Amino acid sequence: MRRRKLDRGRRPRPRRALKVHRQPTRFRFVAFRTHAARISWAVLGAIALCASVLVALPGFDENPPAPRPWSLWLSTNAPTIGGLDEPNWLLSLTLVTNAGCRTATLTGSLQWKIKEVDSVVQPEPDRYILGVEGVRVLGLETRDIDHADQRLTRQWHSTPVSLIEGADVVEIPAPFWPDSLEPAEFRLRVTAANPAGFHSCYLASPSIGGPREGVPLYRSPRIGSAVETFIASHHSPENLSERIASDAVMEMMVPGEEPEAALSNAAIANQPGGAVTTCSTRESSGQTVKGEIDRFTEYRRNRAEPPCAGVERFRSRDLQASLNRRSFISGILLTAGMGMLTDSLMGATAVVVARRRRKTKRAAGSRR
Repeated sequence: MRRRKLDRGRRPRPRRALKVHRQPTRFRFVAFRTHAARISWAVLGAIALCASVLVALPGFDENPPAPRPWSLWLSTNAPTIGGLDEPNWLLSLTLVTNAGCRTATLTGSLQWKIKEVDSVVQPEPDRYILGVEGVRVLGLETRDIDHADQRLTRQWHSTPVSLIEGADVVEIPAPFWPDSLEPAEFRLRVTAANPAGFHSCYLASPSIGGPREGVPLYRSPRIGSAVETFIASHHSPENLSERIASDAVMEMMVPGEEPEAALSNAAIANQPGGAVTTCSTRESSGQTVKGEIDRFTEYRRNRAEPPCAGVERFRSRDLQASLNRRSFISGILLTAGMGMLTDSLMGATAVVVARRRRKTKRAAGSRR
């Protein structure tokens, strides 16, 4: 068998590709099919920028000024002249904000006891006057409690309030007091809460003490005059116009937030989830310092705000996490919005791109 010899000299030799030096392009244009698509892309970019500003804006809010404390008046038809015939009073208050930190609900319990076994309280209390000044009262509910027989306990019922000389005053009966010595309860919805910045809330506690000598006039409550006017118009006993001297325990809470540094003259103990205040409206005598009587105790006490008055600031538990989350989301929206606006401003439609390509090909063909 005869083999055919291939002519290696006639084999086509591989040719090296010609090196084409291309100039690097600085920008790559985005092609939009229509002008409407280009405008829509720009609008979406603007919306993303606005959304980034709205997400980050609450974190830059300034802290508003703290609100002023308000006044709470309590008086009964029991004697208030002092001595063993005057009963001891205990006032328990719980102040909780509602949603949005715009209003607060104050739940109070007023209880009395005799000082000694042989003490005679005459007349025994069977009613009390409640007055509020410095905030707006949105609603009042009252009831009496009988621990001996729960069937006699009255349910919460709405009680109308009279507005006199800028103060809200009401007379509330307490028929269980003379027999059972059990507390009477009231529930007030007042505007005692104000926003204090991002995820923060101011909660103002009431003052339960009367006006004092030496306190500036703009701080002295005018509720005493309003109570006297109310008593005169309703022909109530005159001893109702005397504010009771009581010990008070008040707890303030904001759901989901923790108390911060106290802005208060009262003794506030911050606890997880709330703050507790204890105070008294009883007359204090001079204290002894190193064996000597301090005769200026009452003067220093008179220069301060009335007992229990103060403002507490609460902040959200996840405040820092919320700020970080908003910053992260705002950065993503800002980057996306800037990129979309840049594409829409520097891009071109598909027709323009096709024209440029045809012109480029024609120029290259004419050079050859």
